Amino acid sequence: MKCCCCYCHSFIVSVAVAFLHLISSSNSFFLPASIIFRTSIRCAANNSNNAGEQSKGFGNNRRNSIKLESLEKTYGEDQTMKYKDLIIDNEAAMSDFFATNAEWHPLFRTIMRETADAWDFLKETPPVLTYHDSSTPWKKLEPIPTQQEKLEVVANWLDSVQKSLVDIPVNEANSEKDELDMHFINEGKRMLAITRFHVVLQPKISEEDLFKRDELFMTCWSELAALRLEDQPDTGSIILLPGYDIVDLRRFTDMNLRRPLDWLGVSDSFEVSSFSRGVSAIRILHKLSDIPTDEELQAREEEQ
Repeated sequence: MKCCCCYCHSFIVSVAVAFLHLISSSNSFFLPASIIFRTSIRCAANNSNNAGEQSKGFGNNRRNSIKLESLEKTYGEDQTMKYKDLIIDNEAAMSDFFATNAEWHPLFRTIMRETADAWDFLKETPPVLTYHDSSTPWKKLEPIPTQQEKLEVVANWLDSVQKSLVDIPVNEANSEKDELDMHFINEGKRMLAITRFHVVLQPKISEEDLFKRDELFMTCWSELAALRLEDQPDTGSIILLPGYDIVDLRRFTDMNLRRPLDWLGVSDSFEVSSFSRGVSAIRILHKLSDIPTDEELQAREEEQ
């Protein structure tokens, strides 16, 4: 039977292959990042294979010196618990959100379920979403940026994420599942699910906070609609926000994304998190699949 720890090793190889394919097919600018990524993965794998029995694992047995960032979970209760300090009147917050964002009602209505709490606010709006750059607040965004400055942000983020993943001290000498094994797999599969990349830069001048909020709000909800309408499992978007305060970003995520998705009745289709891996980010994942069990992996091997 193929155990979870063996799955860890093959999983990081698949991470490398997938990201190399993405990087090499998107823009030649990413070549340096792809070389770093490939070299880091190979070095990590070699360290794991060549080290002694007590020091096997990615990161060359750096359990005592590992960066806290790599151990911070970007999923699960580590994300949701950060928002529970906000005690609000849910009905009042929902009413205020849909009143404030009335121009977004067609998008909300298109992705919502009719059994949702927000039905009374949106039931008169036709579930039709059209795209007109000059008249609609939502946009059809390209999956990968073309602006050089934004490409640099994406490349640096990819390097930070792969380093964070490699720094998780997975011990392949241990045949039993442990918390670090599962953390490694959970973070890796979420990285693999990202299919769309966006960067929201700080305004060049000291513009109102409204500008930053509007561009971020537009990017997030345009991506939520794109993922919902494509309706493909294990897909996702990353919105990178250099210079943004992570505390403010977590509150934005809570009040403008997570709670509204609950009100629209579609939060079970999305996983939305905000975190920092070299740069502040919001990650939106759509219909993320469960990790296969050992029994499921064995069944797949037998079928092959």
